[in-house]
Amino acid sequence: MNSGRRRLGPSATLLLTTLAVLLILRDGPPTAWLRVSAPPVASTDRPFVAEVTLSAPEAGAYITLDLHGYDTSGNRLGTVAVGPPQATQPGTHAYVFSLNLRNDPPPARVFAVAYLSHDTTWASHFAVATSHPFTVAPPGAPLVPASDLPLFPSENDPARIVPHPLSARLALGTLWLVAAVLAMRLRTTAARWLAATLLALALLETIAASAQLAEHARETARTLGLYEQRRPWQQAASAAALVTLGALTAFVLHRLRSSPLRNAALWAAAGFVVLAATALSLHEIDRLLAPMIGHWPAAAWIRAAAAAATILALIPRRTPRTPSPIV
Repeated sequence: MNSGRRRLGPSATLLLTTLAVLLILRDGPPTAWLRVSAPPVASTDRPFVAEVTLSAPEAGAYITLDLHGYDTSGNRLGTVAVGPPQATQPGTHAYVFSLNLRNDPPPARVFAVAYLSHDTTWASHFAVATSHPFTVAPPGAPLVPASDLPLFPSENDPARIVPHPLSARLALGTLWLVAAVLAMRLRTTAARWLAATLLALALLETIAASAQLAEHARETARTLGLYEQRRPWQQAASAAALVTLGALTAFVLHRLRSSPLRNAALWAAAGFVVLAATALSLHEIDRLLAPMIGHWPAAAWIRAAAAAATILALIPRRTPRTPSPIV
């Protein structure tokens, strides 16, 4: 029975970690307002023909389909094929585009960008969807038949920034500092490492390091022309962080008996993962962490809960005194 209970915690941890990783790595549902039928490969020696089907066309809008490309080194080439905008009409669902890829320099991969606009310009767009990148075949390659080309809500939309109000930063920094002081009182090697981790968390929270790292990474990606390619890297980094935490937690739960230090270490790790997730700025995570609850975002409340639980785990427990025998 004890062996079964001992395995329950690690098994549940690994199961939850696996589910979370699958959630991060999966794609969201394709865009509902259009469907695209096109070959899953482009070519520089013949037009790329795509049929865009709108679910609810209306008058007064324009549908445009362009191709954006990357060279063999993964550098962004911008728009490599422009489809002339077509006016949408009620009752007309299908719109055919024939796009010719530019060949100087030749793109190695392309992805489709479809958008609805009010006056044919990107500045007036109100709905955007993009496909995953697909390859460009060499001249003379066999024709590939058209199939459904899934397009997803565009990552070009503004990122959902997780706010870091000063009151939350100061409160969280103070909580992690209190936890660090309590860890130091345990006077063990493991407790010293935990205290150092908690002190680092206190500093990182106070200076809003996650927001600064996220913004720096975002600007670097834009400068290098990699902003649209960032999603796979963010997914991989988020999954790696979860796998590392899950494996470490399962190991600790399996090897160590219940103790305040063990519990504190787990809660501190949970707080660190939330901090790291904010820095990674994956859109799915940002949408969960950014909503305001009172004066603080959800991310701050989650980290505050982790810090408070760590403090509770580190508060010394008083052992009841054994009454002296009556002589």
